[in-house]
Amino acid sequence: MIVFGTDFDDTLYFHDLGGIRKQDVEAIRRFQQAGNKFGLVSGRARMMKPLLEKMTEGKVDFDFWIFSNGAEICDKDGNLLEQIFMPEAFIREVVEEMPDAGFIFHTPTGLYVTPAKGVRFDFELKVIHSCDDFDPASVLAVSFDFRTPIGQKVYEANKDRQDVILVANSRFADFNPKGATKGIALNTLCQRLMGEGNTSAAIGDSYNDLPMLEKADVSFTFHSSPEDVREAASHLVDGIDEAVAILLERQ
Repeated sequence: MIVFGTDFDDTLYFHDLGGIRKQDVEAIRRFQQAGNKFGLVSGRARMMKPLLEKMTEGKVDFDFWIFSNGAEICDKDGNLLEQIFMPEAFIREVVEEMPDAGFIFHTPTGLYVTPAKGVRFDFELKVIHSCDDFDPASVLAVSFDFRTPIGQKVYEANKDRQDVILVANSRFADFNPKGATKGIALNTLCQRLMGEGNTSAAIGDSYNDLPMLEKADVSFTFHSSPEDVREAASHLVDGIDEAVAILLERQ
């Protein structure tokens, strides 16, 4: 069995097209009908699952879900299988000491944000002003827009930290717990939760996908992806449909 994980934004769901490509939907169904598993591996939080389902319009029947860049692993129905939290001391540092970049805190109960001026989001968030407004010991990831001047400053000041992981995609950068990456989560799910002897496969388009592209047995990215991402993948493709064709031929 092949366990195939896909990134969401601009890999499965294309914002410029306003949805999922028809040929990808058809290919995913063929892949699953052949006895394989197809799931989502995203930097987005588990609390955004209803939004993701709305955006995909029920066209893809995901076999598993990985959220917050690997901090949470869920089964087909969204039931939690594994979870890793950020160090509380780091969360307090973000809230109390770092310049406010509009930090989004992923927690099991909701999404919280610091009240940065001029930062706007297209999903519901609860504004916090201190660590008294939420539980800093129950944070799975911290996201921020690193394209803003303050976001760039935060990214540059923390990119070499050893106590947490900092990864970026086209818009957001994410602080994640050590031991939580898309690659670790996909391989954990593939080998331990779904049984030994499975083949892992992954497709993604940005820097936060690098760990799963490097760790998967077979990996894919696009011809237009950044150079580092292209070098990490074993195949360059035009879409998920082409990746599925390669995987089914291997099978």
